[in-house]
Amino acid sequence: MKIPKSILLDPEANKAYGAFAVAVSVLAFAYSSNFGQVLILAYYAVWLPLFFVDYRRFTWKLSNAWLPILFATYVCLSVFWSQAAGISARAAVQYSSHIVCAYIAARTISVRT
Repeated sequence: MKIPKSILLDPEANKAYGAFAVAVSVLAFAYSSNFGQVLILAYYAVWLPLFFVDYRRFTWKLSNAWLPILFATYVCLSVFWSQAAGISARAAVQYSSHIVCAYIAARTISVRT
């Protein structure tokens, strides 16, 4: 069975997937302290596979996203001057992956969804 890319990636055609993904994101942020890693993994499972479906869509105009990329770089570099490098490294990975997921969501979800 082949699923068309437009069902997942086209902002005008992915209303069902977009609504589901946004609902999972809201639940993950609202209840992650209660349910822990399961909701966070569901959040990543909803957004990160879209990058592998069509990576060119997200890497094409990457120069427009220079500010989030700069912030993610700053967060990752903060490991070097931190007193608690292990905690900073964990937080850097979390923030950077969240920035990637937010960028994917911004490129695939319509405002009307």
